[in-house]
Formats: sequence, C-alpha cells, structure tokens
Amino acid sequence: FLLFPLFVLQYYFYFVCLLGEGKTITAAPSMGALENEQYVWVETGTGEWEAGIIVEDTDEHVVVNVGDGKEEKKFPAGTSFSLKNSSDIEKTSDLTNLQNLDEPNILWSLGQRYGDDDIYTYTGPILVAVNPWKKIDNLYGQRTAGFFVRSHDHRNELPPHVYGITDESYRELMNDKSPQTILISGESGAGKTETTKIVVQYLALLSGRAQMPGVASIEERVIQCGPLLEAFGNAKTVRNPNSSRFGKYITVFFNVESGCLCGASITTYLLEKSRIVGCPTSERSYHFFYMLLGSLSYLEQGGVNKTEEGNEFDWSFGQGDLGLINDPMFYSYTRPEDCKDAKEVSLPGLSEAEKARETLHTLSLLGVERPTVASLLRLTAAVLHLSKINFVGREASGGDEICEIDKSGDSHNALKYASSLLGCEDSKLEQVLCTMLRGGVRTHQSVDQASSSRDGLAKLLYTKLFDWVIQVSNASLAIDGSSSEGSGERAASKSHHISVLDIFGFESFKHNSFEQLCINYTNEKLQSQFNSHVSQLENMLYDRENIR
Repeated sequence: FLLFPLFVLQYYFYFVCLLGEGKTITAAPSMGALENEQYVWVETGTGEWEAGIIVEDTDEHVVVNVGDGKEEKKFPAGTSFSLKNSSDIEKTSDLTNLQNLDEPNILWSLGQRYGDDDIYTYTGPILVAVNPWKKIDNLYGQRTAGFFVRSHDHRNELPPHVYGITDESYRELMNDKSPQTILISGESGAGKTETTKIVVQYLALLSGRAQMPGVASIEERVIQCGPLLEAFGNAKTVRNPNSSRFGKYITVFFNVESGCLCGASITTYLLEKSRIVGCPTSERSYHFFYMLLGSLSYLEQGGVNKTEEGNEFDWSFGQGDLGLINDPMFYSYTRPEDCKDAKEVSLPGLSEAEKARETLHTLSLLGVERPTVASLLRLTAAVLHLSKINFVGREASGGDEICEIDKSGDSHNALKYASSLLGCEDSKLEQVLCTMLRGGVRTHQSVDQASSSRDGLAKLLYTKLFDWVIQVSNASLAIDGSSSEGSGERAASKSHHISVLDIFGFESFKHNSFEQLCINYTNEKLQSQFNSHVSQLENMLYDRENIR
C-alpha cells in the first residue's frame, strides 16, 4: 500500500490509503476454521494467490490441495508458505487483528469485506478504502455523519469510515489545540478526490453555523471550491472519469473556542500541462473545455443563469462572439489520439451545459464579477482556437526554412479569433509564434518550432487561468474578518487547523513527459519520507514500552 506523508512532521497525522485494482485471490468454499490442518496461500506465478491445504509433507516434497480440492500442486521440501487466517477473523474491521499479517491475508480480508460493501478497514491509525465504483446506500450523508458526531468512541461503537478519521482529527484539534493532517493517497483512480470532498464536507458539517440570508457561509464556500477546481483541473482517464490532474493541499482553519470553521486555503502542485494540448486515446482534456463547448448556445444567446435565490448572472456574448463550434472533435486539444467519434469524449449521463452553469454559479457565489468571468471564458476560447492554427513553411533566400501561419480556411479564422479574444493584433500573434527573439535579434522558426511555440503559449495561458481560479478560491476562503475577532485571535486561528493532502497518483503512460517524471519522483520521495517517519514513531513506542 502506498502511504504518503507531509514534509512537516511535528503535526499529528491521520492516514487514508485508497486502493484501486488489486490482485486476484481465490479460495476453496469448503475452507473454514483452521483446526489441525495447515491452510496456506499459494502464489500462482502470475502475481495472484489461491488458498490450499497441505496434504503431504515429506523430506522430498510438499503437496498442496488447491482451489476446489481437485488439483494438487507439488513443491520442493522446505518451501515456505503463507499461513491462512481462520475464517472467524477474516472480516475483522482492523487488519492488525489478523494473526498472519501479510499480502495474501490482507488482500483476502479486504476482499471479503468488499463483498459485503464494507469498503473501509482500519489498520491501526491508517484507514484503508477500496473504491466501490458504485453508490452504496446510507454510506454517506448527514444521518450517517450524525452517528460519528454523537459517538464518544467510534472505533469501538461504529464501523470504519472516513468520517471517523476526520472526526478524530477534529476532536484532537479542539482538545489539544495542535494542528492535524489527513493524508489521502493511492494509485490513479482509487478515489482520492472523492474522499477529499467527503472529508471537507464533514468538517463543514461539524462547524455548522447559521447563515445570513443571501450570503454564502464560509462552510458553503469551502464545499463549493471542490467542484470548481475539478472543472478546471480534472479530466477523464482510462481509470477514472473525474481524475485530478494536480495535487492539492487544503488547510481548514478553526476557532477552537467556538469550534467553528473560520477560513481555508488551497495550495496546488504540478498541474499536468501536457494534457492541455492533447490527450491519450480514450481520455479527455480538462473538463472546462467541454463545458464551454457544450454551453455555447446558452452563452452566445444572452443566457441568464438563474440561481436558487433568484439572482441573475447574465452574459453579453452575441452569436458567434467566441467563434467556437460545439464539436470537441474539431479542436486537436480536445480530440483524443486516434478518436473518430465524438461519443468517445462524452461522459454518460452528464450534461456539459448544466455543469457549465453550475461552475459559473460557483464563481458568482465566490464573489467573481461578470466581466471577470467573461474574460475567463474568452481566454479559454482563445486556447481552443490556438489548436486550429496551422503553419506552412517556405524556403528563404538563404536556403533556410521559415514559416508563416496558414491563411486559408479554419487556420485563418482561428488566428483572427485567437488574437481578438487575447486582445492583440493578428500580426503580433503571428510574430510571436513564427519568430524568436534572441539577443535582440529576431529570427524565423521552422514549422515544428512554431507548432511548439503555439502549444507552449496554450499551456501558459491555461496554467495562468488555473492559478487565477486558485487565487479566487483562496480570496473567498480567507479567514473570516467580519467577526469580532481581533488580529491576535485571527493569528491564533491560523495555527489551529486541519490540513488535507490529496496527492496525485503514480502513473506510467506509453509516452511519459518530463513532468510525469517529476510527479512520479515526488511520489517516491513522499513514500520514502513516510517510511522514515513511521519507523521513527514505532521506535519511540518501543522505547516507551521498554521493548528491545
């Protein structure tokens, strides 16, 4: 299991480990409690395990009856096997209760609980979660959360749950006034983003203050920022239709006297820039590109976003102002490799237009004014138009290749729209893309170099746009200054916080860029840091108990 720590080690840590696809384990249905027989796990050679019983053990060989009892496997004498736990403890809620705590027994125990829709399991202070990929009735919600809020010993009174880990951190903060950290890690598609949202929602529920009419509470703003970041920083991958393509560290501040949430901040790491200008087969670029294309009729026909409170968030775009067409296959940045059907980039059961309305409403909820949001939409449209700009080369008088923008068809229209939306002249944008300034001397670029410049500009624009979304979110989540707290008390609130780290999952693609190397390297360093920290804590425990 991959568990990642933070770099600040004096904090009290809580770990949430999420598992995605795992190894296969099979066992004979007749196997029950262990009596005098030796039940063992046998590795198949393909990374999987199957249970068996030793039926013969001589000086020459060991024979194990596996599967349904009809197959026997012979092993050399002295072969070491992993002993199988008795069936009465296989579904334990805490893996540390297992007599034999090794890979096959851990996987079998988790699989047994998973079959009963018990996706959460403790292993000491760590909570292991297995992504169910389906909705489980009554697993979340205010009613379920209420059990943990009212419980004084949830470890013994209630089943394992992410609510329990979150509640522990909150109570520790209130009692000891010490900062807390919840680490959420796992492979890509394991459910880290959803778990982070659940943690934040539970913290907001614990705070639960009355809200002024027409004003979004700080708790509501904290919850709303999650979907906003997902719109601009999440994408569909082969493993996950809503995969975070960046790491984030959320700090939630509390007033320890009242127990109320009083602010938050979000720090992000390593946005996957390569996805801005292209995506692998069967995947998508960032959600907001598709939201924008799917909501053109609403945006360009003077659409009005009617909120629940009846407010109107209206747009001034006229027909064709953005110059886009509602077809993600038309733009190379939103068209996956080898994709020929627009249905391949759509998400079943999801309305891009409705998601766009929700995202724009969230921006208004956070206090972003209409002209600023309109600029955001123009900038996103400009990035899409850049994908349609093509280049043609010609030979210069000296024999060198020089390039210019193709002035025919879609490429010419894309140049005009991109420059207009970016607020510059066509000639200036062409100059930036087709030439390079070195030492005060401007030189021509080749077609390949110009294409790289175009993609580099698109990456820069979208990255700055994502950074701006983070700034807007943080501005709306700043420690509430409307209360009667003095500056000293607000400073104290900043030291009383619960942090949540949602780290990006380790991935390896067919073609891995330098940024993927950075992401995977960071994962490995965090794993190493965790191993060192846990070993240190165990040694301290042994010293206190005089264990040598």
